[in-house]
Amino acid sequence: MSRAMLTRMLLARSEIIDGTKIRQFRTENAKSDRSKCQICGDKIDQDEVRISRLDEDRGIDRWHHVHCFIVAAPDLDFHTRVENLQGFFELSEEDRMMLIHAMEHRHECFEDPSDSEYMNYIDTPVIIQESP
Repeated sequence: MSRAMLTRMLLARSEIIDGTKIRQFRTENAKSDRSKCQICGDKIDQDEVRISRLDEDRGIDRWHHVHCFIVAAPDLDFHTRVENLQGFFELSEEDRMMLIHAMEHRHECFEDPSDSEYMNYIDTPVIIQESP
């Protein structure tokens, strides 16, 4: 059984993973450029990877840029691995690796996620090496 299939099965059964209400969070590529980041207030470009936290009171998604979300993840009650996000395995391999890289290095984040050094860091492509 693949890791992706196992994760999906666990998500279907589990409401809480690592103290995170996992059903509140999902990721996808933006379908248009109409959504706005709930942290910085800037628009999220079409096809850009975005992460949502469900507003349970209103039943709507509150979208975030990846770089804004990773800085605010603890405040948003996200304490688990990005692989547990709904929609993670529907992203391209490049986008999945970018999310993993960003979350693994979030402790290196600058105080201001719009800081140009941080933006250059987060936009640095991840090189995936294939096994020989």
